[in-house]
Amino acid sequence: MLRLIGVVGLLGGLTLLAGGAAPPARAPEPLPIEKLVGQLGDRSFRVREAAGRALEARGEEALPVLRQALAAADPEARRRLEVLTERIERTVLLTPRRVTLALESKPAKDVVAEIAKQTGYKLHWQGNDQTRLSLDLKNATYWEALEKVLNDTGATLNMDDQSGGIHLYQQDVHSPYYHHNGAFRFQAMNFQYNRFVNLMNLPRNGQNQDQQNTNLYFGFQVQAEPKAPLVGIGEPRLLKAEDENGLSLVPVQNEASYVTRYYENGGFRNFSYQTQVNLGRPSKDATRAKLIKGRLPVILLASTRPELTLAKLAKGQKAQSAAVELELEDVQEQNKQYFLTMTIKRFERHAEADPNWANCVWQRLELHDAKGRKYLAQGPNNFINGSPTVVQASFQFAPPPAPEGKIGEPVKLIYNHWVTLSHEVEFEFHDVPLP
Repeated sequence: MLRLIGVVGLLGGLTLLAGGAAPPARAPEPLPIEKLVGQLGDRSFRVREAAGRALEARGEEALPVLRQALAAADPEARRRLEVLTERIERTVLLTPRRVTLALESKPAKDVVAEIAKQTGYKLHWQGNDQTRLSLDLKNATYWEALEKVLNDTGATLNMDDQSGGIHLYQQDVHSPYYHHNGAFRFQAMNFQYNRFVNLMNLPRNGQNQDQQNTNLYFGFQVQAEPKAPLVGIGEPRLLKAEDENGLSLVPVQNEASYVTRYYENGGFRNFSYQTQVNLGRPSKDATRAKLIKGRLPVILLASTRPELTLAKLAKGQKAQSAAVELELEDVQEQNKQYFLTMTIKRFERHAEADPNWANCVWQRLELHDAKGRKYLAQGPNNFINGSPTVVQASFQFAPPPAPEGKIGEPVKLIYNHWVTLSHEVEFEFHDVPLP
């Protein structure tokens, strides 16, 4: 009996070992994004909610399908799609791309190429090919990695607002006062300090509070990752500022008077904007601003979609949507440069809310060849007439530079609708020398 039990025990042990060696069960394949989008209209609340969570988890991968579904959705489904799309767009735009590097004495151009590969951005090294770098970065943000390259090579960066390309020029300089916050980089630019003394119409009793005053301005710029182009900023709000002695540099003002004005400096698609904050008068012995901290409202271009399309480039061609009308009045070509004279009208109820639209409308225009390759939009060549709701101008387009320069004759004109996203970003600078 004992021998039988031992045999049975041995067989059981072998069975357990065999079972333990079996490969783990495969995780179920995720549902196609198109099917999840379809479930957003399901009768069951639980099914709709589960589909929404699954789509949000898919993130950037789901955006093209969601945007396409928006165009054909009924009003109720469109509302859910808009909310979900905006949530995913916000997460994608505000989450910085990451870089991991372990490179020893590699050419700078190869380091820049590796950062470009990991982020998907167009980075171009414009410096000495013999310059070498050693970097050890683990899950660093895009701006942290790029800042390391700039500091170690003495390079500056220039961002192309049309292509999103970044050019790094080696100039043996550095800009030590900067701050990173997610997908944004803040760069200190300068201080401006002036003093005013009034010498006219002075009161005879000698009491004049406005006879003398001083103004101190701190200038800085904000830069966004190429995936998140800026189309405007608001008025920066100073949260805290003090000198090295702990004395406040925040000017006395009425807190209730602060209003976020997004369109004070906006409407133009770019990757960098400049602004400034007013500081209080420093003490006579202050030499450094120990801390300057604030919050900056920004407007990001979340996505674009064609709103009007002219499939034929000829005089008199016209297209209209619920919000915009475009009429092509003339087409001229000179040395492969194209000049399109057109009138563009807006019909929005509150068109005056974006007074910069007329100056920046050319950024919404795309001229394509038969293969979908884009000409470079170079702005109005001749501004005939303009208002917040109507623009009549001749717009210039040029072939892209080599190697992208092999482009066919233009066959299609597109006017894009911009989907924007508002956000506020905190910034801070430390130990900045005062004037």
